[in-house]
Amino acid sequence: MNDDIKVLLIEDDEDDYVMTRDMLKASTRQKYDLQWVTDHKEGLEAVIQGDYGVCLLDFRLGGSTGIELLREAVSRGCKTPIIVFTGQMDHETDMEAIKCGAADYLVKQQVTPLLLERAIYHAIERKQAQKRLRVLNEKLRCQNEILGESRSTAVKLIEQAEIARAEAERTNRQLEVSTMQANLMARESLRANKAKSEFLANMSHEIRTPLNAIIGFSDLLSDESLSEQQETYVNVICHAGGNLLGLINDILDFSKIEAGKLDTECIHCSLKELIENVDAFLRSEAERKGLEFRITHDVEVPGRIYSDPTRIRQCLVNLVGNAIKFTDKGHVSVHLSLSESDGKHCIRFDVEDTGVGIAADKLDIIFDSFSQANSSTTRNFGGTGLGLAITKSLAELLAGSVSARSKLGQGSVFSLLIPAGVNPSKEPPLKLDSKEVRPSDRQEQSFSGRVLVAEDNPSNQMLIKTMLRNMGLDVCIVENGQEAVDSACNEHFDLIFMDMQMPVMNGYEAAAALRKKKMTVPIVALTANAMKGDADKCIKAGCDEYLPKPVNRKILEKVMAGYLNNKPVAAADVQQCPPATEEKTPPPACDDSVLISSLADDPDLVPVLDIFIETLPEMLDSIGAALRESDMETLKGRIHELKGAGGSAGFPIVMQHAAGVENIVATGQADQLDHAVEELLDLCDQIMDKRKATANR
Repeated sequence: MNDDIKVLLIEDDEDDYVMTRDMLKASTRQKYDLQWVTDHKEGLEAVIQGDYGVCLLDFRLGGSTGIELLREAVSRGCKTPIIVFTGQMDHETDMEAIKCGAADYLVKQQVTPLLLERAIYHAIERKQAQKRLRVLNEKLRCQNEILGESRSTAVKLIEQAEIARAEAERTNRQLEVSTMQANLMARESLRANKAKSEFLANMSHEIRTPLNAIIGFSDLLSDESLSEQQETYVNVICHAGGNLLGLINDILDFSKIEAGKLDTECIHCSLKELIENVDAFLRSEAERKGLEFRITHDVEVPGRIYSDPTRIRQCLVNLVGNAIKFTDKGHVSVHLSLSESDGKHCIRFDVEDTGVGIAADKLDIIFDSFSQANSSTTRNFGGTGLGLAITKSLAELLAGSVSARSKLGQGSVFSLLIPAGVNPSKEPPLKLDSKEVRPSDRQEQSFSGRVLVAEDNPSNQMLIKTMLRNMGLDVCIVENGQEAVDSACNEHFDLIFMDMQMPVMNGYEAAAALRKKKMTVPIVALTANAMKGDADKCIKAGCDEYLPKPVNRKILEKVMAGYLNNKPVAAADVQQCPPATEEKTPPPACDDSVLISSLADDPDLVPVLDIFIETLPEMLDSIGAALRESDMETLKGRIHELKGAGGSAGFPIVMQHAAGVENIVATGQADQLDHAVEELLDLCDQIMDKRKATANR
């Protein structure tokens, strides 16, 4: 379907019209011409008389229902496929719509752009298949009438009838495949349970926005000259804000773990830096409670390991933070030793405290979600009961484990075991400073330059403006993305902070517009969205950095130093905001298995793979022509289309190569473009050859 598909939407709710329009616009493979009608009578005439590829019909239209309109349209000979498009989840209504002649039945809350596009595609395909069947049946009827004219003519007609029947059977099989695909997509959409993820994302954003102001202003207030009582009040606000942020992060992490979407990234990392980071983060809290806090290690512990330092740090912060929370006197200590598990070298972190302890019969449940040692724990100490469950899941993601031993009233020892990933004998030994590592007093850095801030929330405007001005910067505030684009084009700025959720034009659109205008000023995304994928979404829109709200002033200073003082910012220092990373075009595939689609073994999905293979030659020809003609806009669009199609067809290697070419086009690296596109085309040729060879077996 290359021509624009005319879609008639009969819908009396403007919000649902906007939703449908935006989902159709999201399609990268097909363009749609959407016509909107709001009432029963006008909609009935339009669907009967108009030349539409498909009709999306709302179930409730003022005083009538979509079923009534559907019956009347069918009775008047309407040939346009009608998809009932409703917010009502009712199996009986679903069946009634199909019986009355609907091509499909979609529930608005469950519809995704891909599911809507597939439903439209299959409705049109079914209409065309039915038309072919009618033509074929008419042929058969005519041929049967003239069978008696002569024997030779009869033989020929019988042969033609057999061909027609074979084509009809093939069409029926195609219809069955289309129906199975539609059913599969519907089941996958239900299993995805997107409502939960969207709720968590929205709640995280709504809570983080005011929390940003609470934590930020209390942090600024702590630098002022305060009375002892005022300082106490400010410390309480800071502590409460930090606790609330911790609860939000726990709930989000738990949701990601449940959905299997929490990522790990193993690298060679310094164990010394990791431990000192935990020390600096938690020592002040231990000292505030009057506890002795110490970190020790055995001499054979290596100074470097191969694992995910961010996840290990998260585990240790949870365990040590718990130890401090549940200990009122005595000490909290962390001891590192070398251990062995299943023949692998492991680092063992023993976190010991002299706190309240845990009853023996409760040790089995403390790592369960939303579980506490007893019913008074939450009331006395706070928390969600998720910290240990998250720690256990993170340890297992790293192929490690966590365990506990304790005596009620005498304290506890929690042991975290993580594979070292290296040969300890070939690594330099761990050496921690003999003196205690304490967090230094904050010395706010001073910068010079002009900064643009796009932020629509008044309290957050005041906060970021105060923070930046205290650093010595000239700050300009605008309230939406359009104002940000206008200001950046008409004035000079050294750095732009961009909120991503704004009226008129959001931050993603504004960043993309600035990059399209060849603006090179660094853009830092400043957003309360903290779910998986939000950072990548900001970077792809054109931002250079991602800072989640509430904004940490130390991290803000490090980001500022990286852009205003031309100093690089270490990734280990900026834990919450991954820097923009340049995508590299991967080398040509050397492992033959990457040429085989992950859909190849699933009979329900093989037709999707076959459609990709059938359309691939035309797509590659278009890419080659665009490259020869130096048509960068067409090239960029076709490469993006290939990336999405390759991923949908089960070829991650195609997505990787296409993403690399996209990056080369976006950054203007003309000297690398020909070679990168040639590698991508060669990879696709290998995939087609492999599929052909597999199919011929």
